[in-house]
Amino acid sequence: PHPSGKGGNLRMNGKDLLIGLGSISPKYYDEAENDTITEVKRHRTFRRPLLVAAIIALTLLLVGCAVVYAYSYLTKYFIAQSNTPLSSEQLTYIEDQEQSIGHAVTNDGWTVQIKSALNDGRTAYIILGITAPDIVNLESSENKDYFLGGEWDELLSNNQQIEILSRHAGWINDDDGKMNTQDYIIRWEPIEAASTQDPYGSDVVWNIHFENIIAKIEDTAYYQELLEGKYKGQSDIMFTSEETEKLYSEEIIANGIWDFCFSFDQSSTGIEVISSPITVEANVHRYAHDARDAYEYVTISSFTLNSFSAVIKHDANALVYFRNRDGEEIAVVMNDGSEIVLYDSSTTRDTCELHSSVPIVLSEVNYIRMPDGTILSISD
Repeated sequence: PHPSGKGGNLRMNGKDLLIGLGSISPKYYDEAENDTITEVKRHRTFRRPLLVAAIIALTLLLVGCAVVYAYSYLTKYFIAQSNTPLSSEQLTYIEDQEQSIGHAVTNDGWTVQIKSALNDGRTAYIILGITAPDIVNLESSENKDYFLGGEWDELLSNNQQIEILSRHAGWINDDDGKMNTQDYIIRWEPIEAASTQDPYGSDVVWNIHFENIIAKIEDTAYYQELLEGKYKGQSDIMFTSEETEKLYSEEIIANGIWDFCFSFDQSSTGIEVISSPITVEANVHRYAHDARDAYEYVTISSFTLNSFSAVIKHDANALVYFRNRDGEEIAVVMNDGSEIVLYDSSTTRDTCELHSSVPIVLSEVNYIRMPDGTILSISD
């Protein structure tokens, strides 16, 4: 439990969640109970008016540099996800919602810092800043990747447990000119629980726990030996378990525990798009062999749109994917004519969760176009 007595416990201890800290390319973007825990004072990221006096502007820059630093990287991340420039409304949304944290823990020469975070009431983005010893190159690690060891377990608050679905979102170059530093973003979503408690309410304390820095090392010489020998000329190669074990080894290179706790200082709420059930065509996956990947009409009873996500409730009693035969997915059409795609995130037999790669400013949404052409007007 948190020392403040507020509750809250997000632990990692059983499955393997490895947060890569090395040569993972952006193309792979898709997902404590000890004395080191401290309560973190939070600061809101905000806009400063233009100042005429240069000396005053310089003073404010020096005082507020940590806030600007955190904001700039989170904004950069979302800019990188978009094929078109973000709108002024999207940039303002990030600026208004981003929460600067700045809590850092150092063990065995490795520093992990939670720089900033934001949430839309359903999905949260967390920026981690990683600083390794000077001799470690996180920007180009060749045959070695670095990982924070541990696993996500669940959030415990006011005796209510909420499971966490975490996804690696991507690497961000921190542009500080140092090879031993790198930023990383995690996207997480609480799995729906029986409790109606807001997981991002200010009374919820999140505890994050990492254990050990692990190096995963690839034996490149052995890899070439296999390619030029046993598997020469083959295109589809499946290594044996013994070969895989020899190809990749793991080594703990820093021992320690990195514990953090913080609360979100605000939570957002989404909008219900439909006022009554609607029927649309969707891609339905059933387990029976006689009904594979069929397109069927399903009834949607609820469609909640958030700034980074959406939750759709349906009656199909099957795994439903909202895309058409051409692969087109749900599009959120904005007032300026631009479109934001909602991608499948996770699905159960009665719920489909989706996410967007850039912020959706809810007040600027014109309508939603379903893959079968059905138009859902927000005014409905």
